[in-house]
Amino acid sequence: MDKIVDGSPMTESDPSAEWALLAPSEETLEFVGSARAQFSSLFPTSVIRTIAEGGPAPMEHWTDLVDQGYLAVGMPEQSGGIGTLADLVTVLEEAGHALLPLPLLASAASAHTLLRAGFDADSLDDAPSALAVSTDPSDVLIALDAAHAATVTVVSATLGGVVIERIAATAQPAAPRDPIDPTRPLVTLERGAVLDRRALSDVTVDDVLAAARVCVAADLLGTATLALEGATEHAKRREQFGRPIGSFQSVKHQIVDGYISIERARSLTLGAAAELVTHPFSATGTELSLLAKAAASDAATGAVALHTQLLGAMGLTYESDNHLAVRRAQQTAGYLGTASDLYARTAALILDRSARG
Repeated sequence: MDKIVDGSPMTESDPSAEWALLAPSEETLEFVGSARAQFSSLFPTSVIRTIAEGGPAPMEHWTDLVDQGYLAVGMPEQSGGIGTLADLVTVLEEAGHALLPLPLLASAASAHTLLRAGFDADSLDDAPSALAVSTDPSDVLIALDAAHAATVTVVSATLGGVVIERIAATAQPAAPRDPIDPTRPLVTLERGAVLDRRALSDVTVDDVLAAARVCVAADLLGTATLALEGATEHAKRREQFGRPIGSFQSVKHQIVDGYISIERARSLTLGAAAELVTHPFSATGTELSLLAKAAASDAATGAVALHTQLLGAMGLTYESDNHLAVRRAQQTAGYLGTASDLYARTAALILDRSARG
């Protein structure tokens, strides 16, 4: 299989290009600022609350996201794409911070998995899509945020490699269990007609899912940052013994620990994105994507737990908006692998590579 990045054959790049990917350009920052403003305008907390309480997803705004170009970020330039996977990380982090109630993450993860598998970017459209990993062709598919998906990308391991299928999706009315986060539900899907199929040899499921895991990590980073901001602001306002609780060393240390956890995950996520852009199927890229997703899961679940603890009794009540971030972090953290599983998988890959010399 050709080495591809964003749908195009990849050649060796100079180290300075890799470093440039680790810091967003002014143009990217302007684009991200526009995304932040649009997300907060279209999806204020009141809208997220309504959906969490059983209201419908505002799919009428999907075209707004498409028109703004978010689905084009990281796609091949010759197919109308802009930027790289590293730029997509910054956009998805904003989406996670906004608790975006539309399937931008699921669609991005699906599209970039197809690109890594060698699918033609021109064959993809702007309709919502989802990503599922299958262990048994006879099983129903369970996918995250797939209620409105037109297609599902299905990744399956085989004895000789990996099979990637793009199938038509038919949503079922019942999810496999009550969703933790109704704004991003798990959905049971029927296997529809196979629209396209690729069988790849000499690659693993982890290789194929590397870009998707980077996308999920970016989204979790946004949610983690939202929770840490909430915890920090509460620590400044809430007083005990005549002082803000943030003045107490034990609270300070917890907030700093949360910040360090987020920055560690952010560094791994940007590093993984840069490696996948410059060396798409390197062992390092796969390992970094596993670590990035694991670290981001830990950062998000840790940040929402800290915010809950500092809020005290009202931490998980509807008096606070914290429960929205808790739901999102818990629902997304296990997608494409739990943190413990991914750390173990990374260790196994590194040990195997070392043993092979």
